[in-house]
Amino acid sequence: MKTNIVSIFFVLVALVIASSHARATDFPGRQESKYKDLKTLDIEELYNDFLEHRALIVDVRSTLEFETIHIKDAQHLSISDGSFVDKLKTLSTKEQGKKIAFY
Repeated sequence: MKTNIVSIFFVLVALVIASSHARATDFPGRQESKYKDLKTLDIEELYNDFLEHRALIVDVRSTLEFETIHIKDAQHLSISDGSFVDKLKTLSTKEQGKKIAFY
């Protein structure tokens, strides 16, 4: 039992160390050259835009996760909801011109 706990601990430590050295190029979705029309925001720009009501933050996690904790004033659209795309279209039409950040 003690050996299993020690082994699990070392695996977790290795994962944390490996993930801390990850670069944006390690994640295909973060390669700006692949998504030239998609503007990325740094956290300060997003924060300022959110405070000035120029940006929406959309929480795409499950309802349970959202109800547990979420960013104040974030919109909740669960990505697992079958009508996610329709709800997103409605939201983006209603909030036209605003930047949308997903998490």
